[in-house]
Amino acid sequence: MKIDANIPIPKIVQVARESKYPLRSLQIGDSFFIPKGNEKGTRNSISSLMDACSKRHGLKFVTRTVVEDNVKGLRVWRVA
Repeated sequence: MKIDANIPIPKIVQVARESKYPLRSLQIGDSFFIPKGNEKGTRNSISSLMDACSKRHGLKFVTRTVVEDNVKGLRVWRVA
């Protein structure tokens, strides 16, 4: 096997992907509704996403289970 010297290490390229939920777009007091469908773990996935967004960007969120137009779901508010 040939050994090479002085080959620069490429920089890590991070591809930004669009989030399923608009957490970073919310202003304080804004909210959005996630209807409870057949998705298992919606509360857990949004909770994990909120934790990561809070740590990375310093944003704070609150969730509540609500019924809107006879549809049970989760509402997420940005509070700080």
